[in-house]
Amino acid sequence: MKKPTFDKLDEIFEHITSLRLTDREYADKTGASLPKRKSYLVNESAFSRWLNEKGFKIVDVQEEAVIERTVYIQKK
Repeated sequence: MKKPTFDKLDEIFEHITSLRLTDREYADKTGASLPKRKSYLVNESAFSRWLNEKGFKIVDVQEEAVIERTVYIQKK
């Protein structure tokens, strides 16, 4: 698993008191995927440790179905 870099998140967390972050947004900002296991993500991950250092904590993780459209193309 790739190690995340939190540089792009630093400036965001300086100006907020709460935040909702999706898997895709996390990957775009850190260059790594969120851990799959909820308990690991909340309690042991590099992200949770980094948040703790900043004075934040993960309060919930929700699994949401995301509907993406797929276009199938075929040559005539």
